[in-house]
Amino acid sequence: MEGKISYLPNELFQNKEDLRIYNTSDYLTDLKLKLANAHENAKKNLINDKISRNDKQAYIKNSDFKINDYVYLKVGNHKKHCNPFKGPYKIIKQNYPNSTILINNKEKTYHNNNLIKCKINNYKDN
Repeated sequence: MEGKISYLPNELFQNKEDLRIYNTSDYLTDLKLKLANAHENAKKNLINDKISRNDKQAYIKNSDFKINDYVYLKVGNHKKHCNPFKGPYKIIKQNYPNSTILINNKEKTYHNNNLIKCKINNYKDN
């Protein structure tokens, strides 16, 4: 026979202790214990998930854009071999989570997720 190895239901219990016969009071106490353990595990998982979400939000909030920094603007639809960013542009206002940049002597506001910091320290406008 090919495929998965088949197991009989009694082979799933490796310990003979798992095959004990329950009476109703033993079953209820065991069930309450298992539910309490499951509840504690779910609570820990929710707390860990909340901590990880807060870490991600802190990372987003701590974007180090400052006034007079230069940034690249993410282009929405670009061709495969074209640069997905335009710029660099100068930040003139900062209002979290948005930044106002100067494009062709016009002020335009973009969300910080659409901006990437320019790594050139002393970029000068032409």
